[in-house]
Amino acid sequence: MNLYWLVFDVTPDEMLFRMGCGITAISEDDAWRIAMGNDSIKGASSRIKSLKAIKLEQIDPSHILPNAGNMAIRGIWFPNGI
Repeated sequence: MNLYWLVFDVTPDEMLFRMGCGITAISEDDAWRIAMGNDSIKGASSRIKSLKAIKLEQIDPSHILPNAGNMAIRGIWFPNGI
């Protein structure tokens, strides 16, 4: 499993994806499938700037990590609960 991060082109007042979205997936294609299977992300798909593979060390330890879901399970882990 790999960690991926979606970056969106949003304004500061748009809260849901302001910081991005974290996904655990088997591959980049799998990450796209997971993302497009989520109604909130699919609705904002025209505003996706990039999807990139990341390492745990690259994740913001002060905000993202404490608010993330389980990164060991395939699926969306940040924002938690979408």
